[in-house]
Amino acid sequence: MSDLLVVGSVNLDEVYPVPELPIRGETVLSTSSRSRHSGGKGGNQAVAAATRTRVTFVGAVGNDDIGEFLRADLAAAGVDTTHLVVKPAASGTAVVLVEQGSGDNSIVVDQGANLLLDTADVPPGPLAAARVVLLQLEIPLKTARVVAARAAGLVVLNPAPMVDGVVELLDRVDVLVPNEFELRSLLRRDTLIRPDEAAAAVREAPGSGDVVATFGGTGAYVYERERDLVTHIAPPEVPVLDTTGAGDCLCGVLAAELAAGAELVAAAETAVCVASLSTTEPGARWTRLVDDTELDKLRSTVRRTVIPR
Repeated sequence: MSDLLVVGSVNLDEVYPVPELPIRGETVLSTSSRSRHSGGKGGNQAVAAATRTRVTFVGAVGNDDIGEFLRADLAAAGVDTTHLVVKPAASGTAVVLVEQGSGDNSIVVDQGANLLLDTADVPPGPLAAARVVLLQLEIPLKTARVVAARAAGLVVLNPAPMVDGVVELLDRVDVLVPNEFELRSLLRRDTLIRPDEAAAAVREAPGSGDVVATFGGTGAYVYERERDLVTHIAPPEVPVLDTTGAGDCLCGVLAAELAAGAELVAAAETAVCVASLSTTEPGARWTRLVDDTELDKLRSTVRRTVIPR
């Protein structure tokens, strides 16, 4: 039985490198031919987690060649796909634009079979046995809500993409992992969160659980609610090539470290290090095991700062 259960989406990503991300109404030309990779927030997070612990994945694919490819790719990464169900729909797909130079990206998702993942598809045995259950929102909110309510272990939620009604789920979440955009949405805030406002913003996040808020290149802010402590984890400096999937990598590694018994700040530090490393290679899915020597080298350059209220 796996220590970590991931319930989420799996897609086929079509990736286009572009000189700059287009603005509204603008057409841009790809700088090279498209590439195709397995993706989806759930799948990406499961594969990243599988580099750190045993993972069972629950999701849905279509009865098509893409679905077979997605299943094989997850299994090749060491993820248990016993509970990846087949639905009478096309498998999920996504178009990913990656800006050359910065590595920034924009993504459009066709959820396909992911929209048909139902609570009946989630097996009660693995749900009861898992130390940690990791969720995202590329599946129906109702399914995520029921899974969170029935989970026996720690529930970790990446609220991406943001959907109406997500706040109703937060009272069942132990660790919330939003990025800066998602945190602003939860706070109903239109303006950017400045670095000097980040600690106050994570303290205001709705829900009753802890928060690990990611802010891209500036790292993560960890809010331990019971202790009322915010810790900023500044990432190691690395040569960034492609940020696609870095947030998914962080979520997966964070959940895996928590499943292995790490305390929250230490788990977040490891996740920040591995996610930073993932930006040095192309693609949305991190599959490489980071050994202790490489991880210790990254950790040695990370700065932890406790921010008082």
